[in-house]
Amino acid sequence: MLGSMTGCGPRGETKSLNEILTIAQTEFAEQLPNAGEVKSNLAKIQNSLELLVNDQSDLNAVSQAAGSVADEMQLLISRAGYTSRPSFTELVNQFRDLRAEASEGSAAANKLKLIATRTYGALASELATTKFTVLPLSPAVPAN
Repeated sequence: MLGSMTGCGPRGETKSLNEILTIAQTEFAEQLPNAGEVKSNLAKIQNSLELLVNDQSDLNAVSQAAGSVADEMQLLISRAGYTSRPSFTELVNQFRDLRAEASEGSAAANKLKLIATRTYGALASELATTKFTVLPLSPAVPAN
């Protein structure tokens, strides 16, 4: 009986989107020193994400920022942990869709914040675990 009563308590649904975004940004910032060789890629992603969440008035800039995030994340996928790759691929696809939506003039502010929050969370998780240190497989050695 007690288990069913405690299972109905709030699980964080009371936080606003802005609070969740702030938490994700903080977690990402705490993990950023672990970035190693990919720090410059992550800095480009961070700059573009900041533009997405802070300046939605210029849809051309939003479109370019979304494209930049997609391109930088695509470069990182092969170095990400194997369990992170599917979520990174999905985020890349969402940023490409967002780029198209923004260029057509229909990017919603809440959608921008939500995708930025998911991106910060995925990057922070990767930095806390494999730190983008998985190297791509080397090319096959030709047979003699």
